[in-house]
Amino acid sequence: MIVGGRLTGAGGGFLSRLLGKKHRSDAEKAEDEKTFNQHASQLTQRTEQITSGLSQIGLRAVALNNDELTELLYNLYNPEAVEKKDLNLAEDKANKSNRSN
Repeated sequence: MIVGGRLTGAGGGFLSRLLGKKHRSDAEKAEDEKTFNQHASQLTQRTEQITSGLSQIGLRAVALNNDELTELLYNLYNPEAVEKKDLNLAEDKANKSNRSN
């Protein structure tokens, strides 16, 4: 499950304001950082609520870092690149027991 957030505020989107101007005043930079921290805090709270709710119904959830998320999405969209192994566990166990006899 991906927990998303909506990064908009007065005067356009947060990211467009952040990336739109090359030369920002110190006050604008401080305001953007404050807004970013507020959104990050809200996203963390939302993630914790969802994780808690899932654990109450017996599911284990973990938040992924950037590298883990990148790998997950890459493997999802490129299944041919993922190493696939034959899962013949029952056959492997039978072969091992036959060898020991």
